[in-house]
Amino acid sequence: MSNSWRYTESLSRDERLSILSLLNRLDAALGREAIDENRRRLVQHNLPGHFWVQFDGDVAIGFANEDLNGHPNIEMAGGTFDGDLCALIARRHPSFDWWLRDTHDDHQSQNQVRALRYMECIDVHQKFDLPNIQVRSFRPEEDAELWLEQNNAAFASHPEQGSWDLATLRLRVTEPWFDPSGFLLLLSGDDLVASCWTKIHEFDTVRTGEIYVISVHPNYQGKGLGAAALRLGLESIHSRGVHRASLYVDDSNKSAIAMYEHYGFTTVRMDRVLRISS
Repeated sequence: MSNSWRYTESLSRDERLSILSLLNRLDAALGREAIDENRRRLVQHNLPGHFWVQFDGDVAIGFANEDLNGHPNIEMAGGTFDGDLCALIARRHPSFDWWLRDTHDDHQSQNQVRALRYMECIDVHQKFDLPNIQVRSFRPEEDAELWLEQNNAAFASHPEQGSWDLATLRLRVTEPWFDPSGFLLLLSGDDLVASCWTKIHEFDTVRTGEIYVISVHPNYQGKGLGAAALRLGLESIHSRGVHRASLYVDDSNKSAIAMYEHYGFTTVRMDRVLRISS
């Protein structure tokens, strides 16, 4: 095989295994996920996608996913930039977005359209008094529709979180890392008012618990439920023997950032989305 970039919508079994091996090597070298988990999942589960691959013989040395939901956007394994690949994609799209993860590359000629903070907290054991609400673990079969309504209402204008459907949720809850005890629902009577879904990264260099999805229904915002959901999530992470927590938050969400900083989170890195026009 040539080691130039090649576009494909179908990966063979051997190609998938080689790409996953590349991602695992990059995970270890970078000390973080080499590519967004949704993009990795396409390869892992042999799902349809728009892929750019680069091989040296039978060994994957480059991989990128092109997401065509909404404005076209691309992310390379490692979260870096490649001029040759950019030129190829520019032939397909007059304008597209490029994710840069924790990079100091200078692309001042391009316009930044989004920034995403990665934050961590090393003091996850925080006791607190719970508001007058009920708390229980998520039940995949009984609670799916209830949670989807609450989550999608909370994230109605969010580019990733606001359009989950039943198939998306079912795919997540069948992942090996899924633990229903770490998926907490906050209820007032029969109403699901907030939720906090946590994810333990068992194979990170330092075992970390992620605040994976946290949200408050719009009808119940401004009542301290976001802070309650966060603290419940941190308590759940600590109960499983994990002492470091992490989360992602849009840099534009100043109120959420202030809340996270209040509870001990600090910004570790900034990921950026650049808009490229040909």
